[in-house]
Amino acid sequence: MTLDGQLALKNQGTSKKRHWITSEESRAAVQKLRHTSDALVTGIGTILADDPLLTDRSGLQRRRRLLRVILDSKLRLSAKSRIVKSADQDLLVFTSVPLKSAKARKLQGAGVEIMYLPHKRFLLDLKSVFGELGRREILNVLLEAGPRLNGSALAAKPG
Repeated sequence: MTLDGQLALKNQGTSKKRHWITSEESRAAVQKLRHTSDALVTGIGTILADDPLLTDRSGLQRRRRLLRVILDSKLRLSAKSRIVKSADQDLLVFTSVPLKSAKARKLQGAGVEIMYLPHKRFLLDLKSVFGELGRREILNVLLEAGPRLNGSALAAKPG
């Protein structure tokens, strides 16, 4: 976080070294956190803003493949995004768009697993998301998201 309370610079989508707000050591620490996680969860806002890969680049052997999870109620994920282009049975998208829609079928054809969840005011139910991850025996989740999803996660009641 920057001193003015922002999560990224105004030109955040450029993702070049000169624009990073974190040090090389901090970025290495994030890779260690990703390495210890079974899944990495983010919102579509992060994907649209940064076009990240969200991979474990620690170079260490994993006990299981990192599952990359995107919460995208309106299914705005582009088939041209880096994360979709790198999908190899390791990308799960939760959405409120019907699975038979042309957009969903296109992403599925690109190797993305799409899971339908009902929404409330275009917000996906986090308990349902984490319940599904639990059914998949995902034990450790890293939430790597922007202010909206982070706020929703902090406001969610356990149980």
